[in-house]
Amino acid sequence: MDAHAHEKWDVVKELPLLTNQGQNRKQGDPTLTEELCKKYGVDKIQGDNSDKALKGAMVHRSGRMKRGPKREEVVVPVFATLLVKKVVEDPDGGLSLIGTFIQRPLLYDLQSFDRESGNQPQPYFDMRVNDGVSNDCFELKKVARDLSAGPKMDRDRNGKDEAGYFATAASTFVATMPLKLDSVYSEPPFNIMSATVMVELTSFIGTNALNEKFELRPSFVSHASDLRNLCCVRDWKDDFKIDEMKLWEFVTPQPTLEFEYDGCFGKRPLYVPRLRVTFFLYEDFTRAFTEKILPVTLAYVASTWNLLHVGQKQDADYADYLANSAAISLTVVFIIGSMMDSESCSRGFQAMTLFAYWTFLSMILMVPAFYFSRSWQKIAIAVMWTSMLIPLRNTIIYNLVLGKIRSNWIHKRDLSMTFLGRPGSKSDWQRKHEGLSATAGKSANKKGSMGALDADLRTFVVKTPGNERRPKIMLNPDVLSHAAQVATYYQAGTAKRGRFEPW
Repeated sequence: MDAHAHEKWDVVKELPLLTNQGQNRKQGDPTLTEELCKKYGVDKIQGDNSDKALKGAMVHRSGRMKRGPKREEVVVPVFATLLVKKVVEDPDGGLSLIGTFIQRPLLYDLQSFDRESGNQPQPYFDMRVNDGVSNDCFELKKVARDLSAGPKMDRDRNGKDEAGYFATAASTFVATMPLKLDSVYSEPPFNIMSATVMVELTSFIGTNALNEKFELRPSFVSHASDLRNLCCVRDWKDDFKIDEMKLWEFVTPQPTLEFEYDGCFGKRPLYVPRLRVTFFLYEDFTRAFTEKILPVTLAYVASTWNLLHVGQKQDADYADYLANSAAISLTVVFIIGSMMDSESCSRGFQAMTLFAYWTFLSMILMVPAFYFSRSWQKIAIAVMWTSMLIPLRNTIIYNLVLGKIRSNWIHKRDLSMTFLGRPGSKSDWQRKHEGLSATAGKSANKKGSMGALDADLRTFVVKTPGNERRPKIMLNPDVLSHAAQVATYYQAGTAKRGRFEPW
């Protein structure tokens, strides 16, 4: 109905989906009548239908359900590129990734397969986002169909090289995908989050021109020489272009990409249908530091002064000392209350939970410290100030986490091993290293339909020989070219076999 709602009934009734219904019925299957309705026990649901009307239904008499012929499963390689334009924040605090998604199914012409579902054949796979149906995440802008020559053959036929031509289609979508936020490190005053979106290509059952049914399963493929063919952040040097968030800042403009495989058990084929894109974000700690840590520090200074100076006067009154302690403690109560609302404290006993308890115990200890000896008063003050080691610990861990996240690209001088910039463009270091001019090497792929059948395309994972029922899956040893492995480590002419960084 969705596919043909805009067409007239005279056209719809001639569709093979409807006209084949009568032809596929086996001879000898009885038509349904009121007598058979009673016999099979469906007379209560037959409705107000006469024998003539009931003959539109069929009774398939069989002791067991007849299974149709087994469908051959076909793995369709999909060369996809995600162009990231910006990440925006809505008024409710939700984040969305805005960009362009180019899907290029290879080798198989998907539009030539009639859909078992009855939907209109399309030259691309349907997509879901975050395990939900993506009704409004992708808007199709254009489809470029062409015959693309495969990689050049090694062998020679009839004295000349021959190349096979395959129907390719590059479908370009405008993508607006919601990002899911998860905590990476959240200890006041620091907050690091991951913003993730998962894109899944969905399989379908199709029928070819010979009326043979196949189950077509999509599988993402990798690029062995330039990872920006998979994902590229267009304006990564300009924060005002890529960052339209009020609360968050990018730890690094480069996302992390994960590809998830499926199948492979028994006779099921091995394919990679899911792509997960993750950005790491941080919140400016200045506000949280001012609201949570500085007031506690001020309370500690006031408590120390109250004990060492007010409590040590010859005419000191405990009532004045207690009044000062109560005022200081009341301030701490409000500070700790807001601190306990943070995500770290909501996950159980964390470092900041210990800091809150420690602060309360310090305030309790300072109340009777008026009557302690001078040495014990100093010990009480030391116990109180020792709690500040927890924010110091959080600062160290925060910087270690930031350094770990940034290290996934900051040391790679060759941008082809990152997701920054357009495919084909070269970094300043690489142009200088290769002796190129300031303008050379800045050209990038201008069209998403260019080079669909690239010779550098590779499968992500392969089965190792052995147990066929539960095979071992490993990363494809050829997922990166030799030159790409060298560029990853930027070591002069060395690349160690089996090291697949950055995957």
